[in-house]
Amino acid sequence: MQYATTFRRGDIVTVPFPCTNLQATKVRPVLVVSVDAYLLSAGDLVLAQITSAENLRPHLGDCHLSDWRAAGLRAPSVVRAKVFTLHRSLVRRSVGTATAADMRAVEAALRMILGL
Repeated sequence: MQYATTFRRGDIVTVPFPCTNLQATKVRPVLVVSVDAYLLSAGDLVLAQITSAENLRPHLGDCHLSDWRAAGLRAPSVVRAKVFTLHRSLVRRSVGTATAADMRAVEAALRMILGL
């Protein structure tokens, strides 16, 4: 089955994240990192975690979003190399879109941590 493209690479959307006890979820922003063709063929999105940059212990592959306001985020934010796949039906809402410069930085960080 093919799905209509609703989301595109670079979109920032919110999805439910499980709490550590797996009894509840919290809606958090994520970055769509998969290419549009993947969504069309699978109906899934490959996403990377976005987290607030305040009091953040750095991880290898963290990518600070320079244009976080333009992307629709409320606070300085970092894209984490915590990548996962989720069906598009679990997306709650669209927040905005990462700039081309920020996407290039995220792509470079992902290539680095994946050894590509």
